[in-house]
Amino acid sequence: MDHAVEQIAEHYNEQLVNKMYANDIGGQRSCNTNQDLFAHVHAFFLQLGSARDYLATFIASRLGMDTRHGKVDTMSALRSNLRAKHDKQEPTLDLLIKKQWLVSKEDDPNRWVTPGWLSEITDLRNEIVHRRPYGSVFAERFGWVTPLRPELGLYRYFRPIVIKDQPERDLLDVICSHYRICTELFFEAAKASGLNTSMVTLTDEDIVSLEVTHPRTIDN
Repeated sequence: MDHAVEQIAEHYNEQLVNKMYANDIGGQRSCNTNQDLFAHVHAFFLQLGSARDYLATFIASRLGMDTRHGKVDTMSALRSNLRAKHDKQEPTLDLLIKKQWLVSKEDDPNRWVTPGWLSEITDLRNEIVHRRPYGSVFAERFGWVTPLRPELGLYRYFRPIVIKDQPERDLLDVICSHYRICTELFFEAAKASGLNTSMVTLTDEDIVSLEVTHPRTIDN
């Protein structure tokens, strides 16, 4: 996701610079079918869904569920296997419950749903990854420059993404919003897990021996 966000932002910067250089800052829409942009958008939502499922697999493992052979290795599978007894049994799961992203039904505590952000990203991820690629909708092929503070020469590039039942939104705004929520979730989940979350580092005391090998030289 880090790489995808970086590359999409780089595309935005390139388009903004080019349009400002051409003095094309009046909101005129121009078609840009950059295949790299489409690929990075696809990759972002693909990896976002993977991160969601990795978290679900981690929770399932901590609850003693069988995560081998694809049994409980997705958020959907975790939801289907959750029961009322699992509430308050695992801190990382409790984090999702507290955010109301995993909720047991009032009429049946053994049945769970994923409302809120988890539902939103699942729907959007399935739309972009499975039902249609970004850029296949006519409006998504065009971008333009909008003024922020024209008196200061501040402008931004705008590229729409069409999401059902929502007004036209900017692609990078949508991606950055989900990226921010996701990274905050994983930071909180790491803390809630109770595990050592520090980066693994090697010091001089950890290095027992060191062997330097030189590449073989080939005689002419």
